[in-house]
Amino acid sequence: MLICLILYLSTDTLLAFKSATLYCIGQYIFIIMSILYQSPRPFWNSAEIHAYPNYCYFDLASPSLAIFNAVFFINYNIHMYFYKYTPIVYLPVVIGLYTLSLLYFIILASAMRTHGLLYLFQIVVSTLFSLVYLLICIKFDNEIYKLCEKVGFIVKASRKFKFY
Repeated sequence: MLICLILYLSTDTLLAFKSATLYCIGQYIFIIMSILYQSPRPFWNSAEIHAYPNYCYFDLASPSLAIFNAVFFINYNIHMYFYKYTPIVYLPVVIGLYTLSLLYFIILASAMRTHGLLYLFQIVVSTLFSLVYLLICIKFDNEIYKLCEKVGFIVKASRKFKFY
């Protein structure tokens, strides 16, 4: 959320508001799904993994919010700020940012797998759910943009849209 605040203060406020709103809705969906799936972490099931007291997560693992951040939030902001809402698209910059995002995802996923925080199937499921959410948000971007504008910036007309 600190990144959302920095984006709100330094870039287009409507894009930052839309990004923060979709991010929070996605986190909410992922938390509900992790409650429904109740998938344990590897160090809960394996005696070979020794967990240090007060240093390990004791929340549910799948779908992972860290994977969601790496797959959805970073790629969505790259798409919005460097591809869709920019007057000139610099394709080498966009490809470079997506490459860095992919590299970050690979490092994060392998680190979470190596440290016993996620199973491989949990990484795959989290990635698939994040990609589906990302594609839905990109597909319905025009409608989301208009709704975010009505909710966040048009004060008198936004009263009914805030409850919607």
